[in-house]
Amino acid sequence: MNRICLTTAMIVCLTASFASAGGVKGTIKIKGKAPEPVIQIKQGDPEVKDAAVCAAQNLMKNDLVVNQKTGGIANVFLYMKEAPAGAKFEASKKKTLVFDQKNCRFVPHAQIVRTDQEVEVISTDAVAHNFHSYPIRNTPQNILVAPNTPAGQGTKVTFDGPDILPMKVGCDIHPWMTAWWMVVDHPYAAVTDEKGEFEIGELPDGTHTFRVWHEKAGYLEKKLEVTVKGGEVTDLGTLEYEPSVFEE
Repeated sequence: MNRICLTTAMIVCLTASFASAGGVKGTIKIKGKAPEPVIQIKQGDPEVKDAAVCAAQNLMKNDLVVNQKTGGIANVFLYMKEAPAGAKFEASKKKTLVFDQKNCRFVPHAQIVRTDQEVEVISTDAVAHNFHSYPIRNTPQNILVAPNTPAGQGTKVTFDGPDILPMKVGCDIHPWMTAWWMVVDHPYAAVTDEKGEFEIGELPDGTHTFRVWHEKAGYLEKKLEVTVKGGEVTDLGTLEYEPSVFEE
């Protein structure tokens, strides 16, 4: 039987043999009834900056996105602080990620970026934006993004090394625009999808420690221990959190 431990210590726990690769999957949910979506920018609001584009439709708050049917929480990061000693894994197959500014929203809102990847910052919008990053270890960047910047003509963003927390990205022109990137130098990281589901592969046999983080709550878990055996995928089932965890 697979062993799963939830604690609050930050000590990395790893006991692994690298004979085979497995994975881990699960779902992160909110306990009880899902909160109702909240309008952040109302359609047609003339007071909004660049209203013709930014208020062309209702913009919902996206700092806590919960599936109304299942309670699954999107945009939760799960990642290892560092790869297991001696772990062998493939380089990223996708070398360039596209980061768009569409309807005065960053798309995607949350993503994993590996250090062997570049991110091309483009804009589908007919108004100017800027990309302003707030890393902990990497160098901050502040880039003006011209209107209607197509793929292939955007600005390329790269990183010298991994960071220790998800990095905030903002637009100083439209301050409600935010996104989050987790920069890692290994494949042991994921972001939950619109159903709150995640899966991480390429894991060697052994016990591995993950961190679980959300932009409104910070750490949901500082030490989530997962045991992988025989190259199988360990199913964590559902991890649930009280709504109060996400309150400001």
